[in-house]
Amino acid sequence: MGPITRKRFKIYLNPEVYELFRIICKKRGKRRVNRIIEAFMAYCIENPVLIEFICKQKPAVFHEPTKKEKRAERIRKMIREVEALLRC
Repeated sequence: MGPITRKRFKIYLNPEVYELFRIICKKRGKRRVNRIIEAFMAYCIENPVLIEFICKQKPAVFHEPTKKEKRAERIRKMIREVEALLRC
């Protein structure tokens, strides 16, 4: 078997989740986060039940806010900013 070739992929991740995962890996002495994610993906291929388990747990990361939720959050943010200005 020859050397492992790798290809660059563009995957969109939540920056907060990625950063926390990277910190956890670093604390455990694992410096290459992409290798850990690659190993996790390979494990999921061998054990597809893991994917189903994760999807059933419905982590907060999977939640995509609706337009209504985004609008409400923008309004709440504006209200906080106005309240902060009024306190000054």
